[in-house]
Amino acid sequence: MSDKLVVLPKEKEILERLASVYDDKLAQKLYVEIAGHGGEEKVDWDVVRMFVDGIHDVYKDYPPIIRNMMLSFVPIWIDALIKDKVVTRVAKDFLKKAEREDRKKHQYLL
Repeated sequence: MSDKLVVLPKEKEILERLASVYDDKLAQKLYVEIAGHGGEEKVDWDVVRMFVDGIHDVYKDYPPIIRNMMLSFVPIWIDALIKDKVVTRVAKDFLKKAEREDRKKHQYLL
């Protein structure tokens, strides 16, 4: 993990950047949630947590396949949202590690 802070873009720019990756009505609900963090300072793991928590909050009543599909976009959204390459790399590494740990914990489901 890194202690390097990044400042998230303003709300409108967040919406534009995320929509440039995946512009779908279903995803717009999440984009509004993420845009609410516009202007905030985040470290790498905060960025990951923002997306993961947002996905779980917005899609809690959706089938798990929808949440999993949205989670698959997180690395691409991180690239679109954060321009600092160190923070994006560390954030995506943190996400991969968390996914590996989650798979180990839920191995019986595979």
